Amino acid sequence: RLNWSPDIIHIHGWMAALLPLYFQQIYKNDPIFQNSKIITSLYGNEFDTPLNKNMLDKILFDEIDNKLISALVNPTYENLMKIAIDSSDAIIKGSENISSEINDYLKNYKSPILDFQPSDNFSEPYLEFYETLLA
Repeated sequence: RLNWSPDIIHIHGWMAALLPLYFQQIYKNDPIFQNSKIITSLYGNEFDTPLNKNMLDKILFDEIDNKLISALVNPTYENLMKIAIDSSDAIIKGSENISSEINDYLKNYKSPILDFQPSDNFSEPYLEFYETLLA
């Protein structure tokens, strides 16, 4: 147990893409995480080969609602990231070159998005973005 509640949980990239879903579904009634905001950073590190189709069964084993993960019938990078996006309170574009499919998907995203910030000037925009989410 953390013994403290995080204000923000910042998820980075596709390797952690299921964490927003799990926080949203498995830990939704845990008082430690009830007020935490989930931010997912997207990067231009797409892959072409789909993930293992058994991935869906493993997530269903955890009693995640099938409607929330139906995109993983075809477990591509884009579909994995769409689940992360749908389960996040905000998105940060961590790379200039995000896949066109993900950029198109973000056009319908209703929560805050921080566009790419160059490495020499990212700290202030990130802090402002965090503060806006917590206000």
